[in-house]
Amino acid sequence: MEHVDVWIGAHTAATIMNISRQYCYKLSDESVLVSRHDKEKKRLLFSLQSIISFLRITPDETFFSDVVAADSGSANAMLEIGLFFLERKLEPLAFSCIRSAAAGDPDAMDWVSKCYVEGIGVPPNLALGLRWLGDAAAHGHPIALAKLAVIEQGASLQEATKNSS
Repeated sequence: MEHVDVWIGAHTAATIMNISRQYCYKLSDESVLVSRHDKEKKRLLFSLQSIISFLRITPDETFFSDVVAADSGSANAMLEIGLFFLERKLEPLAFSCIRSAAAGDPDAMDWVSKCYVEGIGVPPNLALGLRWLGDAAAHGHPIALAKLAVIEQGASLQEATKNSS
């Protein structure tokens, strides 16, 4: 099914592509990305189909609805997009989306922790991994709480995060 009529804002486009909004605008100016001006909302919108072509990915059916939901502010949908990229070994794109989702989503916070601990899309950083794990646990995330319990029993952060999330 072709989704040529899906248009998203610059913030979502930039997050999905792991680039700056300014670079999105440049790609639009260079006709690499298809865009149109939304006069009502006074913003530039980007064609999701042109982003998919640029990234050379084959989305599943839920990808489109997740992107639309993420563009409307759903942290959970942005996390799902990140996990979509992670499944396809597109780690920098995955981290960009997961990190964006972490602004209030404990599940995404736990995933950001895992990314830092295991170096998924970013250089490994145990301090940041522990910080994000603590944030997820502070929000009551059950997996993060279980990981901290394992650490309290003497396991390393790497051992606690391995094969979880």
